[in-house]
Amino acid sequence: MQIVNQDRLQRVGIVISAALINGVLLLGFLVMRSNLEHSNVAENLLGVVSKGSLICGFCAHIIASVASVRAKGLIQLVVCLVLTTAWNQTWLCLLVISSMPFKL
Repeated sequence: MQIVNQDRLQRVGIVISAALINGVLLLGFLVMRSNLEHSNVAENLLGVVSKGSLICGFCAHIIASVASVRAKGLIQLVVCLVLTTAWNQTWLCLLVISSMPFKL
């Protein structure tokens, strides 16, 4: 009985920590989007693609968090949450890079 409770507690801890990290990434995305709307920097195709990919990544993270109830192993849960978090980090970095002004 105690082993089952520990497993459940580990799952909840993993999901909460991944949700906090993705919440900070979402906050960064919203700040970046607001910055792009109020600046004179034109948005390029990489910015549009990264915005769409970030939104898909956040939806995938929500689906992975909800599906964690059905995941049989703890490793499967960790892999799903780490992959969606890494996906979101990558596209947020590309969004920031795409908004940097440059001279030709």
